Amino acid sequence: MKKLILFDFDGVLSDSFNSLYEINRLGTEHIGKTITPEEYKACFFGPLHKELKKKLELSEAEAQAYLEYKVSIFPQHYNPDLTRLFPFAEKLVTALSAVGKLYIVSSAPEPVIRRMLKNKDLEQYFEEISGINKEGKHKTFEHILSREQAQAEQVYFITDTVGDVREGKEVSFQVVAVDWGFHTKEVLVEEHPSLVASTSQEIIDFISK
Repeated sequence: MKKLILFDFDGVLSDSFNSLYEINRLGTEHIGKTITPEEYKACFFGPLHKELKKKLELSEAEAQAYLEYKVSIFPQHYNPDLTRLFPFAEKLVTALSAVGKLYIVSSAPEPVIRRMLKNKDLEQYFEEISGINKEGKHKTFEHILSREQAQAEQVYFITDTVGDVREGKEVSFQVVAVDWGFHTKEVLVEEHPSLVASTSQEIIDFISK
């Protein structure tokens, strides 16, 4: 059986931090709050919306207004014209497609992910692309394991945040963390993933062995 390789999207294949931070900066400004880039990154140590609510000390009404405003401005800041794939994304995806079945498990909107991938003719390499899921990535993980009739130990999950590393380890995936995304190598190493990679070739070599 081919290996199963799950990609997070933002910070792994997509260079999207600035776009997402700007959406959240404007969202906090809308409700009279502020958030720095480092404070925003720190919210990815756990479930993002929960962490943002706690970090910003939002009431239920503020949290709802914050979310609604972000949704309204999202397409202006996160789209294929402004948010691009990393230059090495094509090499990483095509190389790993030769050794495993590829999936995307992301918190980004599926239609936008597809448009970004189509721009580089990469959509064809993925068995399935899963975007926003209010129930969390665990549900998507379960769906993929069921669909493929696979054991968790056969799955590689490539991500860039502490929260996702923890989530992947909870279900016994082999977690590959990348240090070119939202969290630094020093922070990611503390979570003891299977690998912390600084280049796409490190990932290719590790999963291909």
